[in-house]
Amino acid sequence: MPPPTEVANTNGNGNLVHGPRRQLEQRHVQMIAVAGTIGTALFLGSGQAISGGGPVGALLAYAFVGSVAYASLSSVGEMTSLAPVAGSFAHYAHRWVDEATGFAVGWIYFFTNAVTIPAEIAGAQLLLSQWTENTKPYIVLILGVTCLVNIFGV
Repeated sequence: MPPPTEVANTNGNGNLVHGPRRQLEQRHVQMIAVAGTIGTALFLGSGQAISGGGPVGALLAYAFVGSVAYASLSSVGEMTSLAPVAGSFAHYAHRWVDEATGFAVGWIYFFTNAVTIPAEIAGAQLLLSQWTENTKPYIVLILGVTCLVNIFGV
């Protein structure tokens, strides 16, 4: 396996420049995409959506949300192509909209991620309760694995 390539490590004078580093391989990106697309909420929410709106209603809802997600990701991709920086999309809101908007987007992103893990754990507990009454040991195991995976960065 070739060593990871560094992007913008040095400028023309040999000085170290801090910038984005490309250490993710194609398989990592694909797994992140699959995990972000197919989550517990998709399976848990599909039953309720189909029972409430029927299959056509669920298909229309998925098509609408998918088009909004595609438009958002395309716009972030365009901004990233125009101005690649070492920062999240909150940096783009700060740069092209307003400092306060970038600040708010950053905190909203933090709170979204802070709520996502407990929501996924609750979904896992709901699925596990179909097979066993005592789900506490499994939830502790899932929390431990989640913490271990997040401790080791790329």
